[in-house]
Amino acid sequence: AETCNTYNMIKLTRHLFTWEPKAEYADFWERALYNHILTSQNPETGMMCYFLPLKSGAVRSYNQPFDSFWCCTGTGMENHGRYGEGIYFHDSSKTLWVNLFVASELNWKEKGISLRQETGYPFDSTSRLVFTCAHPVELTVRVRRPQWASSGCTMKVGEKDYATASVPGSFVEISRVWKTGDVLEINLPMSVRTEAFKDNPDRFAFMYGPLALCTEIAPGKSAPVVVTDDGDIAGALKKTGTSATMKAAHVPYEQYTIKSADGLFRNSDDTAAAVTLQPFVYVYDKPTVIYFDRFNSDAWKTKQGEYRKEQVLAKEMEARIVDSFQPGEMQQERDHNLVGEKSNSGEFNNHKWRDARDGGWFTYTMKVDNKAEQEISFTWWGGDSGGRSFDILIDDVKIADMTLNGSHPDAFFTTSYKLNADLIKGKKTVNVKLLAHPGQMAGGLFGCKVLKK
Repeated sequence: AETCNTYNMIKLTRHLFTWEPKAEYADFWERALYNHILTSQNPETGMMCYFLPLKSGAVRSYNQPFDSFWCCTGTGMENHGRYGEGIYFHDSSKTLWVNLFVASELNWKEKGISLRQETGYPFDSTSRLVFTCAHPVELTVRVRRPQWASSGCTMKVGEKDYATASVPGSFVEISRVWKTGDVLEINLPMSVRTEAFKDNPDRFAFMYGPLALCTEIAPGKSAPVVVTDDGDIAGALKKTGTSATMKAAHVPYEQYTIKSADGLFRNSDDTAAAVTLQPFVYVYDKPTVIYFDRFNSDAWKTKQGEYRKEQVLAKEMEARIVDSFQPGEMQQERDHNLVGEKSNSGEFNNHKWRDARDGGWFTYTMKVDNKAEQEISFTWWGGDSGGRSFDILIDDVKIADMTLNGSHPDAFFTTSYKLNADLIKGKKTVNVKLLAHPGQMAGGLFGCKVLKK
């Protein structure tokens, strides 16, 4: 998810709401605000995300004060100065909309009204709107009842509850004469629920009120899955209280974890996975899982067979490796004697890469076994395209003319080339070079292996 995209979607939502004040627009605004905009800033350094990855195991990458400045750095700074926008709207004189539950003060001079919203939302389900009026004023206040607020919602002034006949995803209308000291008490009980992909009911996220939840996983580990024949997944979770604290802001939040005996979450090896769900906005510097795959008992048995086949293939591949090189890893690049010109490295989709730009190049050394037939394989991102034509050379002998043209969208792929006997005869190592054509790029290269046949 690109931060600039959500920034502009919120601007669009503001226009749509002023034309037609629908609760669903405000619901979108809230979801985007808490789960992307607030999440796009590192709370320790203040730096911003260009791309907010939702792939399992991904880690957010933030800009640096002097070494990177993306479009989402500029709009990113705007984002965090605009949290007061979109909380309140009004028409010419008779109606005030309360769209977002954010601690704030509204001063409506023309009406002689000051309104103070006191809340710890979204970590507290209650909000108080305290009125101060220069004189009693007749006004309709429309307060959003979020789509997720399915039960227990109340909106009271004194003993009168105005939300009784309301439905989720609507505005609760409160028409009365307001005076100084009136307080509107809002309660929006939150609970855990699941929200599935529209085209795949067996892939879903856990939500708590407006907040997307996630679990941390160890780097490089596969994502846990849900294995159950029961449709009530959220009902298998239990709350462990407000024991966790965001280390930068020291704000408590409610944690959820599974009942230890249920075995609801499973690892790829069919062992029980320890999962603690917490707001995605808080886990800003570790690998996370936000979307989970669900299997019933029969489907899980089939998946286990697929996992075992993958493990066999992985072991077979491991036995074939003569040498392996990971671009972008400092120690790996040192060990493989990497040098280059106009070359850069970075991370995408939880994988490191290196490229060379505008006719640049880079070289590195790979071990070979001159007593066995071998091939050399290169890993690329299949979505890369546009101006990426380059040569691949082994000890200055050209073995391939490569162009990346987006031929494998949304997937990594490999190309392999035989290492001819005369190319490696009597050698223990070879020098691999990626040379960009003039005005073109070489790569990005995401990995390289020398493999026995």
